[in-house]
Amino acid sequence: MTETGKTVEDRVRERAHALWEKHGRAHGRADEHWRQARSEAEAEESEPGNDDLEFLARKTARPARSSSP
Repeated sequence: MTETGKTVEDRVRERAHALWEKHGRAHGRADEHWRQARSEAEAEESEPGNDDLEFLARKTARPARSSSP
């Protein structure tokens, strides 16, 4: 864990939400926001002293969405 005890998954989730809000809470862009947030977290984790990349890959994979409402 980094950044005051937050997991990588927490940080990705929070960043994806912030991106969604920044872009006017537009529907249909969740995957784009999630990928961008994950990419930013990966860049952050690749800084010297961070060893959570494998954890990040496992924990931030978005589950497949159901086609039913």
